Amino acid sequence: MEENTCLQASVVETGQPAPAPETAADIGSVVVLAFPGTEEKMKLVWKRMCPDSDITVFTDPGTLAAALEEAMVSERISRKFVLVPANLVPTRPVGFAGLSLPFIEERADKSRRRWGCVPVTFEKDRLADFLPSVTADAGDEQLMESYAKLSKAFPHAVGHSFGNFLAKVTRGNPCEHLLIEAWLTKHFIYSNLNGWPPVEKLIDKTLEG
Repeated sequence: MEENTCLQASVVETGQPAPAPETAADIGSVVVLAFPGTEEKMKLVWKRMCPDSDITVFTDPGTLAAALEEAMVSERISRKFVLVPANLVPTRPVGFAGLSLPFIEERADKSRRRWGCVPVTFEKDRLADFLPSVTADAGDEQLMESYAKLSKAFPHAVGHSFGNFLAKVTRGNPCEHLLIEAWLTKHFIYSNLNGWPPVEKLIDKTLEG
């Protein structure tokens, strides 16, 4: 199917695993990164869609290493936690177990990346030994590749050009009907700062409902 360039998303259904709610016994911390000025709205929508987890919102510090260091020193955050990249928005209820599944983003050119548009699970005990070994010039993806070797989890490939996991909004004037369709059919919508205003409008309507 040809990729829709207006929203950069399709609504093809696949056999990919979908995040799902779980019992209270599996509750853990969900650390949500948010672009400056969007923190409160991100907190509200994540609390609405992930009510059984402890939600903490950090202003996006710009690098994955900095975000992990901030999470490590917070006593509020559980030893096992999920880190959500800015600004990834859930469009339906999701639980900690569903968020904890290992995901990897597959882009239109078939390249893959582990950080940027998918939630990632980390463990503080493992990070305590791992982070000191990360060099100052290591990029986010290099860090994730090294950490993935420790976790040895086989990731599920998800993407915005296939399946029902993710849609991307990267400009301020996406096709409105496709954006609404994505909100109704996808599990998550990612937006950069340019795409945030139209996504925020849908969040507001959801929170009012």
